[in-house]
Amino acid sequence: MVFTGTLFGLALLCSSAFAAPTRGDYPHGGPQGNPMKGNSTGIPCSTNSGANCVCPAGLDYAESVTWTVVGTHVSNVAELMNDFQAPAWRGSLPYAVEGPNNRPGVSKRTSTYKTLMGTFNFTEILTSRETKRDGSFVQKLEYAGAVGNSTGNPWETPSGPGGYWITIGADYVFGDSTMVYWATYLCSRGVVNAATWLALRTPKDPEASLLQALERDHETGRALAQLVQADGAGSWPPRANHEKMPSAILPFHEIYLEMVPLLSHKTPSLDDAINIEHRDKFRSLMIEKLNTRVNMAAVNELLSAIEAGDWSGCSRDAYNGFYCCIGVLRHSFRWALIPLVKVMQEEKIIDFPSQLDSTWAHLQRHFGVESDSGSNTSNVLCNYNTKGERAYKINIDISEQVTATENAFFRIFYDVEVMAYPMYQNMVGANAAYEQGDKAKCLKHMEEINGQLRELLKVFYQNLTESRVNKSVWLGYCQSFQAWGAGRMINGEFVEFDGVSGSHNLCFMVIDAFIGMKNYMSDENRNRYIPANQRNMIETFKKYSIFEKLNGDADKEISGEFNKIINHLKVFRSAHRARVMPYLAQPAPERMMMTAGKSFYELSNDAAHLKILDNMLINRLKDTIAMASKLLS
Repeated sequence: MVFTGTLFGLALLCSSAFAAPTRGDYPHGGPQGNPMKGNSTGIPCSTNSGANCVCPAGLDYAESVTWTVVGTHVSNVAELMNDFQAPAWRGSLPYAVEGPNNRPGVSKRTSTYKTLMGTFNFTEILTSRETKRDGSFVQKLEYAGAVGNSTGNPWETPSGPGGYWITIGADYVFGDSTMVYWATYLCSRGVVNAATWLALRTPKDPEASLLQALERDHETGRALAQLVQADGAGSWPPRANHEKMPSAILPFHEIYLEMVPLLSHKTPSLDDAINIEHRDKFRSLMIEKLNTRVNMAAVNELLSAIEAGDWSGCSRDAYNGFYCCIGVLRHSFRWALIPLVKVMQEEKIIDFPSQLDSTWAHLQRHFGVESDSGSNTSNVLCNYNTKGERAYKINIDISEQVTATENAFFRIFYDVEVMAYPMYQNMVGANAAYEQGDKAKCLKHMEEINGQLRELLKVFYQNLTESRVNKSVWLGYCQSFQAWGAGRMINGEFVEFDGVSGSHNLCFMVIDAFIGMKNYMSDENRNRYIPANQRNMIETFKKYSIFEKLNGDADKEISGEFNKIINHLKVFRSAHRARVMPYLAQPAPERMMMTAGKSFYELSNDAAHLKILDNMLINRLKDTIAMASKLLS
């Protein structure tokens, strides 16, 4: 595929035309004689009005048209751009989708955008989608109404909501020549004209200038920028590419895809002999594939160069994809059978293939973590490709219910970080503004944080439900794979490692640090499971927390916003406990009691183990309540 770059970065350089914004309450949509705009049709702006329409009173009208001719067949453009709910070509993915994909009238996507009036969530709906026999296509979408997260929404007035209407298309010209175009007309309140809006929607280098500004603003901004640039491949959550790895490491990717159909079984066996036989066959086959297809000399040469700072042989997003690949290969080798069974749990030392040990040691050194197991970063965040899809599934052809539960459950953790990223930026802004004495600006950032946190928590409330994540299959088919419960001898002592845990989630550790709470993980566990740049960001937010600096009545409004954050956390932690415990309590006769993040080998019953976990959740809720009391005092 010749056409691999960003379309509209090129398009802006080629040819574009913007109409000047004009007031919607002019009789003809604009001042008489405006040379850049013809007379309005007089039709109110809507899905089918077309351009030159009339906006509600108080809103500005604007339009833009952008086009270019690219050197690739129209089918390649369609593959990249004609997918409504996976628009990776624009440089970002929606954090939520609704309805079936590519169905006019029912397909929806919600994205977060930063405008001149603040940060807002826009839910767009596909209104039309046509594909011609030669591959040419036209896709139309709209945002109508006001779904922003503050009262400053630039699309809303007392006289009615505004919106925008976009047409995206590609026309076959001949051979490998395709004309691509983007047309927009919109109604907004003064501050978002066509040029500004298109610039906001155009994927250039979306993070570079923002990160530079954050680095200048505050130490917390420098910590965030370091995380995004070093671990995120310039984005957060981390950008990962699993299919375009260097040839030396690509066989690992292929081997996982070949092995995973053999991993899960529809009915777990209670017969140890059968399970041992399956385990041995699974592991032997993986070892054979690794031995015959992986050239470790080439792998070591590549990884040694990266460790020395030479990234010429591997992009950072491909490296993130490789991190996930080795993580899931190790977890699949460790269990060999999903749902996991007792005979595998009883193994405390696993003899891993050297190919999975040496590569993992390199990756863990790079990210600054010590565990033999994967983490939320390696196994979950880095498992999403540029289309927003999980590259490495766990269960293949078990049931629709298992597939839906697996997809919905892991998406929660990814979407939470998508939602958290703009919140991290506002935390940096709040810290910087307060230290600079700009209390009004600090308050604005705090209000933004609360709005963003409220929307973020909805990801949990709306998705960790029985209809989305089924209790009867979650424990065996989702949680099992991410567990660990094994270790090795280190300095003469046996050290056992835990598996992937929701407690590894960066977002809640950063929020706790921002409000001055102590971390809920021990130093030992943070070093084992949380990458170094994430630890640094958490510690930096804790160090510069302005919570302890609040000055009574002088900071009353800012204190009020902190109180809202704490109340959000209290409600969340109470709801989290109520929702999670029933999932963990599901019957699983094929296994011993075990969460993904904690292994229990004490001679006790399941109820006692669940009580330990429940107490952990209760203690964190108590810590949060204590912060509220501290604020009041």
